[in-house]
Parts: sequence; structure tokens; C-alpha cells
Amino acid sequence: MYYKELANDGYVVSYEKNSNPDTQTLGKFETKQKQFLGERQEQEQYRGKPTISKSGQKINLYANIGSVTAVEAALSADAEGICLFRGELLCLGRDDYPGEDIQYESYRKAAEFMGGRQVIIRTMDIEADKQAEYFDLPKEENPALGKRAIRICLTRTSLFKT
Repeated sequence: MYYKELANDGYVVSYEKNSNPDTQTLGKFETKQKQFLGERQEQEQYRGKPTISKSGQKINLYANIGSVTAVEAALSADAEGICLFRGELLCLGRDDYPGEDIQYESYRKAAEFMGGRQVIIRTMDIEADKQAEYFDLPKEENPALGKRAIRICLTRTSLFKT
């Protein structure tokens, strides 16, 4: 399956599905793939090296993850910690809230795999761009500023106590 490029502003590229791309579109994607693979190969020279600026300033290299399975990829990319474990992703693709045991095991495993390195967990940042119908939250004019994340956690303590 290939995708037809709709818009490209240099940072964000929008695509639509195209199961039968023409030669020009296919060539464009093959060129982009070669460029991506070349950039990735070039970046390999930095693997395992300290993250220090030219001026000698230590820079922490942390990863954002959405599941325990992403910890392996973070570690293979030399992440020194997890700066954001997106706990709300445990809520997606389900019919009901994840129980305490699911949350505990996910967070425990991530911390264990990181071997004492920092792991920051964000709980339940749901509804702005991620939807879970069973939360039954009212529609808001600007959900990014509304009742979500810690505001949900403080009013629905049962999410953490089962």
C-alpha cells in the first residue's frame, strides 16, 4: 500500500491511501525511502557516544514512549531515560478502563527495563487528540484546556484504585 502526498510544508506531510500509485509517485516514495535510510545510516556513527554539545554541556537524551514494548527501541537508540511514558495509550483500543494491575505492570516493567534510569509517566491525557468513549466526557469547546489528564485523575480516583 502506498500513499499519495497531499501537502508538504517541509515539516508535516499529509497523505491519502493509494493502492495503485503511478510511476512518478512510486519513484518519489522510493527516493524518499533512500534518503531516509541514508540519513539513518549516517546517524549510526553517533550511537554509543556521549551526548555532549560542542561547548561541553551534557545533554540528556530521553525518549517518549507509549507502551512497554517501546522501551527496547528507546534503549537501542541510546535513550538515557524516558521523559514521557504516555499512560493514556493504555486506555485506547479498550472497552473499559485499564485496571490497576495493567497500569502497575506496564509502569513497573518500563522502570525495570530502564534499569534505574529516569521514567516519567503521564497519566490519562485523554480526549484532546485521543478518544476513549467509555470515559464519557462531555464535549468541550477547547478540550486541550478542559477536563483531562490530572483533572480526570483527581475526580476519578477509581481509575487508580480497583
